[in-house]
Amino acid sequence: MIGRCSLCGLRGPVDLHHITGRSAPDAGYFDPALTNALCRACHATEHAGLRVLGLGFPRPGADVAAHRLFRVAAHLSGIADAGRPFVLGPASGRGLVTLLRECADVLDLHRTETPA
Repeated sequence: MIGRCSLCGLRGPVDLHHITGRSAPDAGYFDPALTNALCRACHATEHAGLRVLGLGFPRPGADVAAHRLFRVAAHLSGIADAGRPFVLGPASGRGLVTLLRECADVLDLHRTETPA
């Protein structure tokens, strides 16, 4: 597909990067609608950076909601460092809203389970 890379800004062939990833190489994506266009070079760099941060795949027993949010934060940090705007299409925007609502529900559940 042809588009504009959200990291370097170049227009040309792009891949849709699934921002929150998946639990294992052969698993489905956590948030299949939450994607951002990256050129192939930036896509490879993004995944290398995620591995360095320990965010390639969640560790066994890891909080999956936290893992997904850390990946979003890493992606946004890269975009900010590149001086680019964070822009999502409507489907990806809905995917981000769904993720944030799900994580807010998890946080609210933890808050209500905490003894006074």
